[in-house]
Amino acid sequence: MKAMASSGGKPRSSLSERQMVGLFSLGLGVVLFLLILMRGQQAAREGNQEISNDTYWVLVSPLVFSAFGVVLLRSPKARVGARGRALEQSQRTTQSAQAALARVDDGATQQLAQARAEAAAALAALESLQGEQDRTAAQAGAKIRALQAELSAAQQARVQLEANLRRDLVTQTADTSGALAAVQLVEGQLDAFAGGFNDQLAAARRQLDGLIASQEQQLAGLRSEASQAQAALDRLRGDQEAQLARLRSEASRAISSAQAAQADTQAVAADVSAQMATMDQQIQQAQQSCSRATASLDAAVVSTGQGQAEALATAQQAQRQVEKLASTLAAQMDTARQQLAAAVQASKQAQEVVDRLEQGAPAFVAAAPTAATGSDAFLSCYREACEELGVLPGSGWQEVRATWRRKVMDWHPDQGGDSRLWVRRNAAYQLLVAWYEFNGAS
Repeated sequence: MKAMASSGGKPRSSLSERQMVGLFSLGLGVVLFLLILMRGQQAAREGNQEISNDTYWVLVSPLVFSAFGVVLLRSPKARVGARGRALEQSQRTTQSAQAALARVDDGATQQLAQARAEAAAALAALESLQGEQDRTAAQAGAKIRALQAELSAAQQARVQLEANLRRDLVTQTADTSGALAAVQLVEGQLDAFAGGFNDQLAAARRQLDGLIASQEQQLAGLRSEASQAQAALDRLRGDQEAQLARLRSEASRAISSAQAAQADTQAVAADVSAQMATMDQQIQQAQQSCSRATASLDAAVVSTGQGQAEALATAQQAQRQVEKLASTLAAQMDTARQQLAAAVQASKQAQEVVDRLEQGAPAFVAAAPTAATGSDAFLSCYREACEELGVLPGSGWQEVRATWRRKVMDWHPDQGGDSRLWVRRNAAYQLLVAWYEFNGAS
């Protein structure tokens, strides 16, 4: 994150520069593409197949400029988008694991507190039951001691009574029957008292045994409940410790993955920073190259504009000459047709055409480096004129005129042609015009 923050100041300005250079390169490629395509179409219209075929190979340069512009317009942050999303996903996973760990910890704390409260309540109930048992046992013991004291008092009274009775028997001379009855009465009372006392003592013992048995049962039940609660508490504690260990393991794995993703992102950010520095240098070099290319392109555009203007002016001039010549030829043809209408004018027309042929032939012979010799000078001049224009002797007038129109732009001196050869070729064309007109082929 720190690497991204430290390199986060420059990408915005460098991005704008990259976009400017990309737009400039893309625009330059489009302009070059259109100019080359227009030149190729113009060459195709003019019949120059060589330039028209080479045009499509030259189109590679503007396509390269356009591709370079598209590459520069792309954002460099798109490369680290997937790793940034992975880092965010790992951070979200870590946060969710920490939240789940906190929730489980809170729930475990609540359950542990509840189990501790239940265990404390069970222990308090057990202690209260033991206290009640102790109190009941103390009360029963006190009652038993009281009954034993009464029994011992009764036994002492009996002994005392027997002693008194013996003393009376020895010392007194009273009626023995009354004394015996009194003794029997006292013995009966003592027996009844002893029986009742024994019954009360047995009942007290039974009550004490029942109370002790019930208290022991309650104590056993409370001990069983306490042991069950302790076992449940131990199981809950074990489950909570297992869940805490599992969550700690998951959290540690998530934190490790997040740290690895963060380290990877920092490495990617450093790589991106280095790449952006390299791209800045390349952009500066590209700007310098684009400046030089712009200057060259401006010069080429200026020269091309001048050349196109000159070519257009030459083409317009040639077109005007052709139109003028066509109008002249049309007028001459009309005149010839009018002269041919009358038989008297036929010889004059033939003589006029012969005169024109005689005028064209000496001009072509004067322009040629070697004069034609032979008995048929006109036929020799016709053949040389055909060779000069690059047509076969005996070709039709349409082929001769198409060849002249196709090559006149390349032969003209304004287009870089040789002026001396232009004079010869122009004279040859005028000779062929007169020849085909004389033969009635035009």
